[in-house]
Amino acid sequence: MIAWLQPRAQRYRFLPEGRWAGGTLPWIIGMMTFLAMLALAGGIALSNATAALTGGLSRSFTVQIVEPNPDLKREQTAAVAAMLRARADLADVVVLGDAELRALVEPWLGSGNIGEDLPLPAMI
Repeated sequence: MIAWLQPRAQRYRFLPEGRWAGGTLPWIIGMMTFLAMLALAGGIALSNATAALTGGLSRSFTVQIVEPNPDLKREQTAAVAAMLRARADLADVVVLGDAELRALVEPWLGSGNIGEDLPLPAMI
C-alpha cells in the first residue's frame, strides 16, 4: 500500500507490535534506566567527595621560595613573610622550619635518608 494512504497512527508507530514488544524490549529499557541511575549516583558521589576534599584547601595557600644560597633564602623568606603579615585579609602566616620540612619529605625519601646537603625550599 502507498505510504500516504495509510492512517497517520499506523505510519508513526515506533514500538514494535506482537511478541517483540513484550519480550526483551522492557528488559533493555529497564537495564538502560538502571545504568543511567547508577551513572548519576556515581557522578553525585564523586562531586560530593571532590567538594569535601577541596573545601579545606580553598582557604589556604603555600608560598615556596627556591634559593640554593641559604643566606639569600633566609632574607627572601623573611621579606615575603613580612609582606604577607602586613596584609589584612590573611589570618595567619606560618614559616615552616627545616625540621618540619624534613618531616614532610621523609615519607618519600625514607627515614634517615635526608642529609644536610639536600637543598630544601623555604615554605610559608
